[in-house]
Amino acid sequence: MNIDEDFRFDVRIQERMVKKGLVTKEELEKRLSDLKDVEEQAEVLELPQPGLAHLDASGEGQRE
Repeated sequence: MNIDEDFRFDVRIQERMVKKGLVTKEELEKRLSDLKDVEEQAEVLELPQPGLAHLDASGEGQRE
């Protein structure tokens, strides 16, 4: 089976790939350690999250 290199290390399926033996823990650790740190280039986005609204005593939601 020919699996795309990026797909092999997709964070959503890493555990499954390791369990199936398609990726070793050592390969995964090396891949993660080789990633560049780009934190300084990141931009923080503040987005409202309706599902996280607080409820008051009456059960009504209030947004922060």
